[in-house]
Order: sequence, then structure tokens, then C-alpha cells
Amino acid sequence: VRTSNNGLLIMRPGTQDKMKHCVRPETPPQDTSASSVRYALSFRALAKCQPACSPKPAVNTTPKVSPTPAPAKRRIYLVAGDSFAARLDEERLGKKRVPVMKIAKGGAKIKDVKAQIENFFSDNPDACVEKLVVSVGTNDLRNCRKGIDHLKGPLKDLCSTIGKLAPNTKVFFQSLLPLPIRGNHDWETNAVICDFNVILYGNCCYWRYFYIDAYRPFSHPRRRGVPDTRIENLFESEYGIHPCKGRGLGTLARLYIRALHSRFFDPGIFQ
Repeated sequence: VRTSNNGLLIMRPGTQDKMKHCVRPETPPQDTSASSVRYALSFRALAKCQPACSPKPAVNTTPKVSPTPAPAKRRIYLVAGDSFAARLDEERLGKKRVPVMKIAKGGAKIKDVKAQIENFFSDNPDACVEKLVVSVGTNDLRNCRKGIDHLKGPLKDLCSTIGKLAPNTKVFFQSLLPLPIRGNHDWETNAVICDFNVILYGNCCYWRYFYIDAYRPFSHPRRRGVPDTRIENLFESEYGIHPCKGRGLGTLARLYIRALHSRFFDPGIFQ
């Protein structure tokens, strides 16, 4: 870059260090009194100045205190319901991986199971229930003489309560097991069981819960013209309703273990 007539050379910041030796000065004039002058002007960013009248911002000298981390919640699996769930061993259900807490009690009806779940969440606010398995309905059907439509409301309230108290919990409902029939022409006993299972399955579909089919593993394949019969060697006695120790409870426990621990598709569990 060549200047003439004592011109002004303007450079960008940082350019002066690189270009000052490349700028050729003007040829000295004949007049010795005049001197050869070379000008270079660079710019720098200036800090913003506050007005003199504005007060200086106060400096907070209080040391920052890191917030105390919230205590981690207990990760558990919960089993609630009636005597079918109460007879299972929670240690074996957990398989020494996840603690399983059992709050099921024999003779519990739908309203009692609802109270079980409400009391548990109120008494254990630090518990993180990842999965919940519920067995309900058998004790409500004992005295049904005019159908089971009156059970739709309490069952809906139970599902709604679970959804409010545990919105992020995976919920499983166990279906009812077959009952002993009174003869080869007893179509009514297990027909009522199947009707309740249909209502239970419909609620599971509506609330996005899982449905464990415990009816088929305990009953013989269906035959035309013959009422549903159960596998008797899986129960305590001919007229008993509970699975026997060993093979019977083992069959029921496997359904619970698959629901609690399996990550693969199970054709006996529906959503």
C-alpha cells in the first residue's frame, strides 16, 4: 500500500504488526525542511464505562452452598390383593434381584385391596414402586346371586386410584382361577368367573394395565358341549379354591415372576 501527499493509512486491529514494514514511505521532497511522515491508525474495543453517578453493583461475598441432593427412593415391586397373592413367597418372587413387598391379605375384597394400596403409598412416601401385581375378585363373587354388574363400579374405582397414586408404575392384574363345578351340567360356576375376567380385561385395556391370564394354566382345554373343568391336581382339595403347595403355587408363582422380571413377549400377559 502506497500513500501520497502525506495521506492517512488506516489499518484494522492486528494488521499494523504485520504490514508496517511493507508500507513504503513517500520519497523525501526536495525541500529539506519537510519530513517524510507515515501515519498508521488502529482501533481497539473499549470497555463500557458506567456513568459516574451510577452506584457500583454490590458484590455478593456469600459463598455458594450446593443444594443437598434428595435421598434416592427405594425401588421395589409390590404385590397386593387377596389370599392367592398372599400365599406366594416374596423372596422367591424377587429372585434376590429386586425387593418384593407383599401387602395382600386373605379374604380381601375390591374395596379392601383399594385400601391396601392407599395405605401403602401414604405410609411409604419414599418408595418407588416400579411394578404392581394385583389379585382381586374371588371374594366378591362368593355371594353374587344376581350377576356381577355391581362390581364394575368398584373395579373401576380401584383402577382409577392406582392410576392416580402410581402413574408411572407398570400394573398387572391377575385373572381369576377356575372353581370346582358341581357336575357335568354345571355351566354357571365358571361362566361367572369368565364374565368377571372379561370385565377385568376391559379395564386393563382402558387404563393401559397388563392382564395376566391365570385361568388357562389351571383348566383343561375346552371341549364342545362340556363345561370348563379345572386341573384338580393343582389345587389343595376337590372343592378347594387355592392352589396346592408345590406344583399349584409354583404354576401361579411362575406367572408372577414372568410379569415382574421378564422383558420379552409373553402370550399369557396382555395389554
